[in-house]
Amino acid sequence: MFTLIVFLYSLDVKAWRLGPTRRCKSPSVFAGDFANENVELVRSIANLTIPKAAILGNHDCWYTPQFSEKKKDSVQLQLAWYGVSDMVGSAKKIYEAALGIPDDHSIIFLAHNGPTGLGSQINDICGKDWVFGGGDHGDPDLAQALSDLKKSTRLSIPLVVFGHMHKELAYGNGLRKMIVVGADNTVYLNGAIVPRVKHSIGELGTSSRSYGNNEVPFQADGPHATLRAFTLIEMSDGRLEKITECWVSVSGDKVALEEENILFNSCTGLSS
Repeated sequence: MFTLIVFLYSLDVKAWRLGPTRRCKSPSVFAGDFANENVELVRSIANLTIPKAAILGNHDCWYTPQFSEKKKDSVQLQLAWYGVSDMVGSAKKIYEAALGIPDDHSIIFLAHNGPTGLGSQINDICGKDWVFGGGDHGDPDLAQALSDLKKSTRLSIPLVVFGHMHKELAYGNGLRKMIVVGADNTVYLNGAIVPRVKHSIGELGTSSRSYGNNEVPFQADGPHATLRAFTLIEMSDGRLEKITECWVSVSGDKVALEEENILFNSCTGLSS
């Protein structure tokens, strides 16, 4: 049995590293959008000594010029370096990378956004919540690669992890579905809890601290306490056992589990 920790929108990574990370031994995955092209923050993640995997998101190239047919920007040049110029080529790269996995291993896919085909309602796991009528905002290249692998190989794909699509819907329209179990039992997990860091406003309810778009204050006993969201994935022998959304309080050296929401249990399936 091992536990995989999922981080999304990790603007507090450096602070987190100074606290519970010192005691953390579980593998961790970072699904991108660390900050708006914050190289220092990404470097701090690279320097973490825990087993980890990471992928960049759209906020990690936030100030880079948009794609242009006349002039290639740095993002396009990087994609071209890896032989990717369109969705077909991207799907092929994903497919070929997975073919190198030994037959007796299971594959956990890590992406910034999920695949198409998981619903088009505004509260679906990759549904467009910012336009009237919704729509499927999943990535077609990931969907194609997964489909091709399942058709042409016997590889086990128990889990696809991603973020990007915020749990709290736009315009106060409620919450997003964060987990889907496919017809072939592949579990699709969205870990984009935003904000995932809440800072204490202190006993008097005041604070001189300014807050970013990814942070909100909360009431606590101490002025320096934080609440931080994590998604925990438990697996055993390549089999998915349990997925839990957790809020953990950190105050100095004190770390405590404050809230736990079970999303999936292998014995009971999806939580209601």
